[in-house]
Amino acid sequence: MPSKFRNVTNGIAHRRWLCEANSELTALITRLIGDGFITHPSELQVLRNFGQDKSVLRELAAIKRHNKERLAAYIQTHNGIDVNLDSIFDVQVKRLHEYKRQMLNLLHIVYLYNKLKDNPQMPFVPRTFIFGSKAA
Repeated sequence: MPSKFRNVTNGIAHRRWLCEANSELTALITRLIGDGFITHPSELQVLRNFGQDKSVLRELAAIKRHNKERLAAYIQTHNGIDVNLDSIFDVQVKRLHEYKRQMLNLLHIVYLYNKLKDNPQMPFVPRTFIFGSKAA
């Protein structure tokens, strides 16, 4: 029995999803806790200490907004679609296959659409649904 499990999903680690794909967030985290998290991801738990720090939360919100702006610009350039930057970006990127969750997500979109159509005055939070996939 191994003493430690090493989770690898399709060979992608936090270093790819965080350090490579989100350099601004990586810079903030490095400034706050140092760069040890790159090789020891458990060190990310130290970020809990900043959960109520208003200046850190403002910086985090600014990084999030900038990343949404970058994605919106990409979508506009490549698909000619304007997205609402104030909406929730509900993103699902994985292989397209009937046993994956895309179908369930699509049914949820239809449900929300029908609910809004039946009650146009209903309060709701705007969402932008984004799918990216390749055929299985």
